[in-house]
Amino acid sequence: MVTFSSFSLSLCFHVTAAHFHHVIELLWFRQGTVSGIFLSAVFQFSYTAVFGAYTAFIFIRTGHLVGPVLCHSFCNYMGFPAVSTALDHPHRLTILSFYVLGVVLFFLLIFPMTDPLFYGFPTPVCTLTSTPGSICS
Repeated sequence: MVTFSSFSLSLCFHVTAAHFHHVIELLWFRQGTVSGIFLSAVFQFSYTAVFGAYTAFIFIRTGHLVGPVLCHSFCNYMGFPAVSTALDHPHRLTILSFYVLGVVLFFLLIFPMTDPLFYGFPTPVCTLTSTPGSICS
């Protein structure tokens, strides 16, 4: 069973081992102000925490590890959307329209595309209200 202590342990690992080395590196090579570096780290931690919850959702709904791994690989390849660059582009209305379309399609398709039946399972692997004896309890 996932407990609060295991959640906090994984959160501590995520902050320290997975991303905090970037802060140390930027401070060591003096690549920005201290406040700017820490603000950037807080922003990065925030969106990676949301992304972690999303990939956990994909795994729980689909029952496969391939989905979260592919999603993580794709997001690492694409990077965070460059909205500020899009605002300066001559075709900014078109680019921003596609950003909005992507967000709308994401929310419209999140449940149909992660339907357990689509992946060969009659019910999700885990639910928030797991029953005794299931793999999630």
